[in-house]
Amino acid sequence: MKILIIEDDAKSAKFIEDTLNKQYSYDHCINHVSTVEQAVSILLENKVDIVLFKLNLKSGSCFDILDKIPEKSFKSIFITDNLKEDEVINAVKYAAHDFLHNPLNSDALIKSVDAAIEKITEELELQKMGVILSLREKNKNTQESIHLQLLNGITKKIPVFEIMYLEGDGAVTYLHLIKEKHTLPKNIGCFKDFLIEDFGFRSISKSILFNIKHLKSYNHQKLEINLKNGLKLTASRRGGKEFKEFLNNFQADDLVNVLSRS
Repeated sequence: MKILIIEDDAKSAKFIEDTLNKQYSYDHCINHVSTVEQAVSILLENKVDIVLFKLNLKSGSCFDILDKIPEKSFKSIFITDNLKEDEVINAVKYAAHDFLHNPLNSDALIKSVDAAIEKITEELELQKMGVILSLREKNKNTQESIHLQLLNGITKKIPVFEIMYLEGDGAVTYLHLIKEKHTLPKNIGCFKDFLIEDFGFRSISKSILFNIKHLKSYNHQKLEINLKNGLKLTASRRGGKEFKEFLNNFQADDLVNVLSRS
């Protein structure tokens, strides 16, 4: 990832550069500029992932820079001595990731940048997943259904897309659909193989199997799966680790394999 420091105080700039280089130099590219003009030039001509803005520079404010950048795909961390209310409001308008206060300390700086890196990583994973799911939708019959026997003995035809997740509870499994819930007279292990192999479901714990078509976001720190309708599922440590690896390891070959099953 590329990190840009915008700071015109030489001592502060050196502290930030030294701290970040010590922590991230092997994995990330770190650059420093000191004026509004230099910052605008770099941000217009290069892809930058994280920007540490000194709020007020001798050549202008950080908002003078942001006003000239039409597409702000980077995470903004604002550094200030005394944050005023109007500056907070302005920063929030520009989707501030975090605020740091002078005098800086290395722990707070690294914690803030680490959080930004993790957020970017999560967003990239979801973008990748979104592309995969979008392509699957174009190549798969979205009306495909499966027949499942309910607890009352009735067999019901259920569109796969309506299934959000399955929840195992001993000898029975609860089937959570978009608008209703059913009980199935089998343990969850009976459903895992074919739902994972044929329909891209993911197992995030011994008792939860969910449909990735309903995935909105994943917070690995909290082991929290957020579904599009607002529901939250909790992964086990092992399940969360495997799901994160699943997202990270989607390469071109994996995409071809996914689509070939569609």
